[in-house]
Amino acid sequence: MKRLLLLLLTAALLTACQQGGPAIGSRHKKADALLDSLTHMDAEEGLLVVDSLMAEGILGDAVGNSIKGEFYFDMGQLRTSEYYYRKAMAEDRLLRENPGRYYRACVDMGTLLSNKGDQEGSLAIVLKGYQAARNDTAIDSRRSAARLLGHIGNCQLWLRRTGEAEQTYNTAYNMVRGMVAEDPSIENLDMMAGMLNNLVIEHNNSRQFQLVQSWLDRLRESVALLTAHPDCRPERADEMKARLAVNQAIVWAETGRKADAAKAYREFLGYDYAESDNGLLDKAVYLEAAELWHEAARLQQRLDSLDKATGVPLSMDYLSSNLGSMFITQLKSGEKDDALRTAERIVDLLDSVNTILQRSDAAEMATVYQTQEKEQKIAEQQQSISRQRNIGLASALALLTVFFMVYTYHRRQAHRKLQAAYDQLEETTTAKERIESELRIARSIQMSMVPSQMPDIPGLDLYASMAPAKEVGGDLYDYLLTADGHRLYFCLGDVSGKGVPASLFMAQTLRLLRSLAKQDMTPADIANHLNDELTEGNENGMFVTLFIGLLNLDNGHLSFCNCGHNPPVIGDGQGHFAFLDVEPNAPIGLFPGIQYEGEETEACGRPLLLYTDGLNEAENAAQEQFGDERLISILQQSGYGGARSVVETLTAEVERHRNGAEPNDDLTMLSLRFTHEKALLR
Repeated sequence: MKRLLLLLLTAALLTACQQGGPAIGSRHKKADALLDSLTHMDAEEGLLVVDSLMAEGILGDAVGNSIKGEFYFDMGQLRTSEYYYRKAMAEDRLLRENPGRYYRACVDMGTLLSNKGDQEGSLAIVLKGYQAARNDTAIDSRRSAARLLGHIGNCQLWLRRTGEAEQTYNTAYNMVRGMVAEDPSIENLDMMAGMLNNLVIEHNNSRQFQLVQSWLDRLRESVALLTAHPDCRPERADEMKARLAVNQAIVWAETGRKADAAKAYREFLGYDYAESDNGLLDKAVYLEAAELWHEAARLQQRLDSLDKATGVPLSMDYLSSNLGSMFITQLKSGEKDDALRTAERIVDLLDSVNTILQRSDAAEMATVYQTQEKEQKIAEQQQSISRQRNIGLASALALLTVFFMVYTYHRRQAHRKLQAAYDQLEETTTAKERIESELRIARSIQMSMVPSQMPDIPGLDLYASMAPAKEVGGDLYDYLLTADGHRLYFCLGDVSGKGVPASLFMAQTLRLLRSLAKQDMTPADIANHLNDELTEGNENGMFVTLFIGLLNLDNGHLSFCNCGHNPPVIGDGQGHFAFLDVEPNAPIGLFPGIQYEGEETEACGRPLLLYTDGLNEAENAAQEQFGDERLISILQQSGYGGARSVVETLTAEVERHRNGAEPNDDLTMLSLRFTHEKALLR
C-alpha cells in the first residue's frame, strides 16, 4: 500500500512540475498543492514518502527537510524538528525555492524556541521571516507577514518589552484589517478573529489586564463580522462567541468586576464549545481567576479523569500544569488531605517522568545521529564515484586528489570532535534546565504546603513567613484550629540540612503533625508520637528541631513543647522582650524512645516570636552573625506594631545586615499575640 501511494504521488508530482527541474523549484499551483498534501499524511508514512522523493531527486533538499521538520514538530520531537528546520533554512535556500514553506517554518521555529524559553532566539527567527514576507505582495505572503508580526509581539510581551509589543500588535492588526477591507472573505475574517483571540490570550497569560480590554473590544467587533458571514460554519461561530465570553469573564474576574465576570461566564456556559476539551481548559482558567476554588478543584479532578482515560503521556508539563493545577485548587479550597495526596503523587511520578524524558531524548538523538550517518554515507558514495571517473587523470591530479582526501578526512575528524563537544554541551544544558524545572515545581509544592492565609480569630493577631535559602528548604510552620474552635495548635521547625532531602522530610513532618493534632493530643504527646514515627528507618540520621504550641482561646493559657529548637522571644505586654525559658528537649528523629517534657505559661496579651536560626545566625560578607542581642534590641526599639509588622521589620533588618551576601540558611518566622478581652466579645 505504501509503495502504491509512493508511486502515485511521485507520478503526480512529476506531471505537475516543470520538465527537467525539481518539483520544489516550480511555483506551479498543482505542485504546491501536492506538496501540501504530504503534510496531512500520517507522520511515519509521510517521512518514508519524503525520503523516497528526495532520494529520487523529485523533491529538493530544502523543501524536503522543511516537511520533515513539520512532521517531527507535530510528533513532539522538537530537537529533531529544529535540526531539519535549520537544515532547510540554511543559506536562505528554502526562502528562494518556496517562500510559503519558509514563512511556515519561521512560525514553527519561533514557537519551538519560545516553548524552550529562548524568546530572543524566537524573535530573531520570526523577525527575519517577517522582513522577507512584508516585501511580497501576494495575499498568502501578506497573511504570513501578519502572523509573523503577531508572533514578534508575543516574544516582545514575554520579554517585558510591553510598549514595543503593543506597537507590533497594532501594526499586525491594521495589516489584517486592511486585507479585510480589500476582501471581506471568510478566510480573512477568520484570520482576523483568530489573531485577536490569540492576542487576548497572550495578554491574559502575561497578566497585562490594563491593556487587554481594548483588544477584547476589537475581538467583539471581529467575531460579529465573522459570524454574520454566510460562509461561517455554525461550530466556528459557536467557538468564537464562547471564547470571547470566557476571555471577557477572565479579565473582569482578575480586575475585580466579579458580578460582570459571573454574567459573562454564564453566557460562555451556554455554548457547545464550553464542553469541548479546550472549553474545559478555559473553564479552569476562569474558575481560578474568580477564586471559585471548590468548583475549580472538581473540574481539575474531571480533567484528570479525562487525561487518564485518553492516556495522556507522562511529562514535566503534565506534572506542573495538570497535576500542579489540581494541587493548587485543592489546597485553595481547603481540601488539604486531597492536596497532600496529589503532592505525593507528583513526587512519586517525578522519577517516571525523568526516565521517560531520558528515553525520549536518547531516541531523538539516535534519530539525529542516524540521519547524519546516512548523509555521510551518501557523501562518501558520491566521492567514490567521482574518484572512479577521474582515475585516468594525470599523476599530478592524482596527487591533488590524495591531498584533498587527507584534508577532507582531517576536517571530518575535527567536525566530529566539534559535534561531540556540542552534543555534550547541549545534553548538559538540557539536564540543567530539567533540574531547574523540577526544583521550581518542588518549591511551588513546598510553599503551598504551609498556610498562605492567616487565621481570622477574634483576639488573635498571627503572621508567618518562610524564605528558603535554596530553591527548596527544610523549614516549616503550621497552625490548626481544633474542632471545638476553642484551641489553636501552632508550630515552627527546622529540618537538618537543605535542599530536596530536607524538603521531603519537612513534608513528612507536616503531614504527621496535622494528623496528630487532629487527635487532640498535648504538645508533648505530639512530640513523642512524632519522634517514634520519624526515628523508624531513619538511616540518613535526619532530624527536625520543633516548637509546638497549644493556645487556649478562652483564657490565653499556652501549653508548649520545645524540641531542641531556638527558644522563642516573648514580651511582657509593656514593651520588654526576653527569651522564653524552655526545657532542653532533644530534636525529633534522632533518639527513639525518649520522652519529651511539656511546659505551660500565660500568653494573654504577651507577643510571642518563633523563628529558625536563619534569623539569629544570618551572616554578612564578613561572616558576622545577626545575633541574639541584636534581635532583642530591635524588638525593644520597634515595639509590637502587630504580628506582620514584627516579621517584616526583622526581615528587612536581616537583609540590611547581609548587605548583599547570599543567605546561608532558610529563614522562617511566626509572630502572634492573643488578647483575651477581644475573645470575650464573641
